[in-house]
Amino acid sequence: MNKTAGLAVLSIVVLLAACQRETAPAAAPSLPAAVIPAPVPVATPLPPPKLVVDPHFSVTPATFRRCDADKGAITAKVAWDFSGTKAREIGIFVETPGSEAKLWMGGGPKGAAQTGPWVYDGTILSAIDMDLQEAVGQVQVKATPCP
Repeated sequence: MNKTAGLAVLSIVVLLAACQRETAPAAAPSLPAAVIPAPVPVATPLPPPKLVVDPHFSVTPATFRRCDADKGAITAKVAWDFSGTKAREIGIFVETPGSEAKLWMGGGPKGAAQTGPWVYDGTILSAIDMDLQEAVGQVQVKATPCP
C-alpha cells in the first residue's frame, strides 16, 4: 500500500471511531451559594379595600339607574358630620373606576358639597381623618340596570 492509500484508510478508521464514541454531557458549573439567586416570591393580589360604613358620611344618591345617568355619570351630594369625634380636618377622596384615589376637597369635621357630573358606577368616595390618615367613612356608588 502506498503512503496516500494508507493515510486515507487511517483517516477513515479515525473518523468512524469518532462517530461511534458517545460523549457525556458536560457538567453544569456549580456556583457558590452566595451567587445563586433566591427564589422570587409569587405576588399575591391584595384584597379589595374594605368599605367603611358610617352613618356620619353619606352620598346621595348612592345608587342610580343607568338610564338616568348622562353619559354614565351623575352628580351627587356628599355630606359628613364627624363633629362628635376628635377629627379636626376631613379630606374627601374620590376613586373612579380605573383611576387612583384623589383628594377632591377638604374641610372641617362637618360639611356638605355637590359633586360635578363625574360620579360613575363603582366610584368610591372616602372620608379621611387627615390627622390620623385613616378612613372614617366610605361609600361606593352603584348603578342598577334599567327595566
